[in-house]
Amino acid sequence: MASLVEDLQRGALDERVSITTLVRQALVCANKLGVSDFESWARSELDGYENSVPDYRKLSGHVRAQTQYHGVQNVRFRSHEMQEIVSQLPFGFPLGEIQQMLAQTTSNEIGMTYPPKAEQLLLRDMNTQDVKPILAVPKSSVAGILDAVRNIVLNWALELEKRGVNGVGMSFSDVDRKQASTIHIGTLIQGNVQQAAIQQNTSGSVQSVLISQVDLVALRQFITAVADAVGTTNATTPDAIRELMAEIIALRAQVESPRPKPSVVKECVKSAREILQGTAGELLAQHAGTLIRMATALLGS
Repeated sequence: MASLVEDLQRGALDERVSITTLVRQALVCANKLGVSDFESWARSELDGYENSVPDYRKLSGHVRAQTQYHGVQNVRFRSHEMQEIVSQLPFGFPLGEIQQMLAQTTSNEIGMTYPPKAEQLLLRDMNTQDVKPILAVPKSSVAGILDAVRNIVLNWALELEKRGVNGVGMSFSDVDRKQASTIHIGTLIQGNVQQAAIQQNTSGSVQSVLISQVDLVALRQFITAVADAVGTTNATTPDAIRELMAEIIALRAQVESPRPKPSVVKECVKSAREILQGTAGELLAQHAGTLIRMATALLGS
């Protein structure tokens, strides 16, 4: 009979197993092992976060305003500092709701509303009360939450096995519980993404870092090239261009993050390439071919 730990490993590797089912299995395992911090994390993932969220649930996007007569409009800020503050929101929804959002959303973005206090701060900066501000987050960034959770469960199950924690059926021994207590959820969350290399005390140097085969220097060049190309188009921000820029905003946030998420980076680049191969490519004319080649090179395929 397979143990819970082996079942967790199989489930984490099988994309057909829903993330909610996987985390419920992890919750049962943590409860039987008496690992309170992992159990608390699993419950928060299933029930939603009430207060602070892990870093992988802090999503960046593009601030837009829903107006009564002119539809959705981009928002311009008087200060870069304010833009930085309001361009990121905690995504504390339960995993089940996130799955539903992804399944029901046909566009490449998911709109998030602001908490009341944050909304009032934003409206004061915009000098208006007649609009509804929303944060348009790339769909790929939201999907990255599910990848992060799956990876955390997988790494936990692997660490349990490494420490000899296997159990028999649905039961664990006292030795298993003692060994399991040495694995902390905070370490697993931090280890879910690769720490970006930081250059200190260097002058004029060029930093080239690989994140799961993604070159950050090439990624920055791609981001700049897309932004420059969009700046030269005469198109009045059609949906394809807005979707493309949403992915670029998400990529810029990953590049600037101290802990970029490899899965999010690759999904954003893949999505940007697909957009460029469609209507956006036609609008960007001679730039499209170069941008598609740059995206393909980043993906390695």
